[in-house]
Amino acid sequence: MLVISQQDTLKAVSMAEVMEVVRKTYGEYSAGSADSPLRTAISIEEHEGVGLFMPAFSPEAEAYGVKVVSVFPGNVKHGLPTTTSLMVLNNASTGEPEAIIEGGIVTKMRTGAAAGVATDYLARKDARIVALIGAGGQAFYQLEALLVARPVVEIRIYDIEKSRAEALAEEVKSKLVKDNMKIIVSSSAEDCVRGADIITTVTTSNTPTFPADALAQGVHINGMGSFTPDMQEIDEKVICSADKLVVDALESALAEPGDLVIPINKGRLQTEVIYEIGEIVLGKKSARENDNELTVFKSTGVALLDITCAKLIYKRALEKGLGQQVDLL
Repeated sequence: MLVISQQDTLKAVSMAEVMEVVRKTYGEYSAGSADSPLRTAISIEEHEGVGLFMPAFSPEAEAYGVKVVSVFPGNVKHGLPTTTSLMVLNNASTGEPEAIIEGGIVTKMRTGAAAGVATDYLARKDARIVALIGAGGQAFYQLEALLVARPVVEIRIYDIEKSRAEALAEEVKSKLVKDNMKIIVSSSAEDCVRGADIITTVTTSNTPTFPADALAQGVHINGMGSFTPDMQEIDEKVICSADKLVVDALESALAEPGDLVIPINKGRLQTEVIYEIGEIVLGKKSARENDNELTVFKSTGVALLDITCAKLIYKRALEKGLGQQVDLL
């Protein structure tokens, strides 16, 4: 069995490779040919923790396994991360364990890739200005994927903690910046999004993160953060006026994120207008059709992506001699 660290993963695969796997996986998911049930949660009350188990099987990628996520908010007091995760990848033919992969980097890369794929289908072809709201652990990979999807010339970053936005800006400058690209730390969310072509939100906010009236015509929005009915990154005015409202998985999107749940419960949003990005991949639904459309992609996460991306990482690690072989017997 191969043990693959975070650094091994970063050496093994590129964002462009991950995006291509995510694109194919979305099609497989919407075709109904894979098995990717909703995650199972267990409560560890005495330590105020939650365990999440996310299994999946992809016949197309021959990928089978589970991601185990632990969320322990009390870890902050001990100088430990709040969230840790582990990917367990099994051989789809024999069931034997193939690899253990540090799960945090898999989550970050596949979530960034999801926004990148959505942007490729839904943003204007001439989109050049990106606004990012939320500069946490997911943020760098969101920007990396957007740079694969479009030839970005300006990146604006806003976070309620300015120091985090500044730190992210420095990381982007050192690792991602291309010739003549502008990196701006915005003083407000409104300044960040005004005139932007692509907006990505990656927060856990319970209130909309930017004003609806600040949007430019033809903007594309990726909502990548909210995942409970109380969280609402995107104003319902924006959601309800979108020309195309696309999600990664209908089942979870209609039940989990407040961005959709709140306007649905108010009777302002009809579920019939919402469709999966996999349907675009399969050619069953339309991507952007003109430059004036307001398009929104809302992601809640699909375990199938974790498994197919883990399979890619495993294959590339073997090819490049990365990771550490461990004999379990």
